[in-house]
Amino acid sequence: FLFLEEELNWWSSYLALNENSKSLFVRIYIRKFGWLRQAQLTQYFQNVQDLLDSIKDLHSNKLIQSAGENDSGVPLEEILNQLMMPEIKQISKTLKFKKIRMNSTKAQFISAILESIQSQPSLFQMNFFKKSNTKQENSLESKIIKDCLKFTGQLVKVNEGAWKFFNLVNRVFTRFGNADGQHVMSTSVRAKIGLLQYMDYQITRSNQVFSSRKCLLEYEEAWSNFQVINEYFHTGSPSQTHFQAICDLCAPIHESWKVLLARDYSNYSTNYFLKFTPGMVYTRAMTLYAASLSRLKKYKEEELILLDLLGQDIFRQNKRGVWWTRLCLVQATHLSKSDDAYLQIAYESCVKALEEKINNGIDSGSANAIYHRMIKLESKLKLEDDKKCKIKDPRPPIAPVTTLYGSRVEASGYGEGFKPLWRIAETDELVSVEQFALHTLTKDGWKGYHSENTILTTLFALLFVDILFSPKPGAFETRFQVSPLDLGSEAFYIDRKKEIESRFESIRSGEFESLITKHYEDNYAKKPSILGLNWQFELKDVLELSKCIGGESLSLICLPFCKDYFSYSSGMPDLCIWNTETHQCRFVEVKGPNDRLSEKQKNWLDYLIQSHVQVQVCYVKDDVIIWNPILTN
Repeated sequence: FLFLEEELNWWSSYLALNENSKSLFVRIYIRKFGWLRQAQLTQYFQNVQDLLDSIKDLHSNKLIQSAGENDSGVPLEEILNQLMMPEIKQISKTLKFKKIRMNSTKAQFISAILESIQSQPSLFQMNFFKKSNTKQENSLESKIIKDCLKFTGQLVKVNEGAWKFFNLVNRVFTRFGNADGQHVMSTSVRAKIGLLQYMDYQITRSNQVFSSRKCLLEYEEAWSNFQVINEYFHTGSPSQTHFQAICDLCAPIHESWKVLLARDYSNYSTNYFLKFTPGMVYTRAMTLYAASLSRLKKYKEEELILLDLLGQDIFRQNKRGVWWTRLCLVQATHLSKSDDAYLQIAYESCVKALEEKINNGIDSGSANAIYHRMIKLESKLKLEDDKKCKIKDPRPPIAPVTTLYGSRVEASGYGEGFKPLWRIAETDELVSVEQFALHTLTKDGWKGYHSENTILTTLFALLFVDILFSPKPGAFETRFQVSPLDLGSEAFYIDRKKEIESRFESIRSGEFESLITKHYEDNYAKKPSILGLNWQFELKDVLELSKCIGGESLSLICLPFCKDYFSYSSGMPDLCIWNTETHQCRFVEVKGPNDRLSEKQKNWLDYLIQSHVQVQVCYVKDDVIIWNPILTN
């Protein structure tokens, strides 16, 4: 009921292909939609004739289209993107640009070529954003297209109608949020040849995600719009033009989104299925809309979008801390410049934010920043003590700092990406700054790892592996998953709240050792791929570490992973060290010369302190710099 008969004809056309042609179509489809050099496809065939036969087969079934040297109807911008840098420079030389430099980027060359054509309307009538089948043999555009095709040779691409159909198929059958099935296809191949092992779990597909064709098409339209917005925002170096384009796209979407918020979502069997609604997609778009308004310094408009995001309690509630933090900053820093009343408004926003509980999205990092801003506003507003907020200060003590000194080994001729090495005096071994600190700190009964994120994500996986892979509607779509699909969204915690809270209670009561041991021993022989779990850690070390951390702290450390996994699975301290004799554990962030803590690293240090875990910031400084000619060469 989700597909029309004419759409299903594309599936019939695919089934009519021979095996070679099917394989070729899949290889073309999983690439980014657009033109592709036919010569690039020869690697998939033992001889050229097999490739030509498959292309002919795809053509006869109308699944692909081609462009050759005599075709001038291919949009110029599309074909320019297929050129390599030497080729595009050669095209540019024929146009005799004066403003473009030869060390410019590919995007700059393309922009210059397109602008050159636009500036010569007397030679031809055209719009390079508009596709046209009319050949303009005497136009500059046609000449450039032909010159490009001499470089590229024959081009092929998936028929747009077929591409849209298979996107819909993937949207329905592989609900990963991406536009194609490349991830599923590649992992399934690796699994079949034994490169990857996966957990045994129950496939929990559901037909309740899209209740009608209308719902599917609404979601597809929303996702297509979001992809354009997201691409503008995350382009290499987004400009004011990009941010303005996002705002132009989002302004009409904003009104549609507010209508979607009024819908009844109570009939969804799981919170995770809200991900496949246009309301969820457009909530993500509104977040980028607010950020774009900020870049354009349209702070009043940004405030209104942030208030709308905070005014709804359906979508992306684990981002409320981020929204509150930004709203308080906008009101206190930007809007108050032209209106002093905003200082009081900002103060009230801080209080409202801090009154929200952590399960409504106010993470500890956001709460600390908001509380700090609130204190500053109390001072600016000169509030009397009885008018000040009585909320307890959530900010932890400052992480203790230690400094180590060593011999830094430098090499000339390296760029900024080259990291200096440090010499261990006892062995003359050259190591990274983290390994140098680990060697120095792991003495007198201390041991540890340069683990960064992996030791904590491994602990979480071993404590929760049975809950991670328990059957939930829509959580497991294929045999090739390393985690449930809802991990990383608020749905993971909401839909498993009872099991998760029960597990926290077990961990606090001291059952964590038996849980870790059972889950490790049950799965070690197979070593299945589980998100965040590193099988290189020995069970003995994991158990020692967990005992030094303790049940109460372990449960607190695991909480952010349950609420918003991917936001918290990075930024953890570099080193994890522990001492079984003193039952102490310490997480150490190592910083070399001129290195600073990032906000994520600060947030993790703060959260570990609040979880009653020892932390330390270790600065490594050089008492001597050694220039190593071997490294230089």
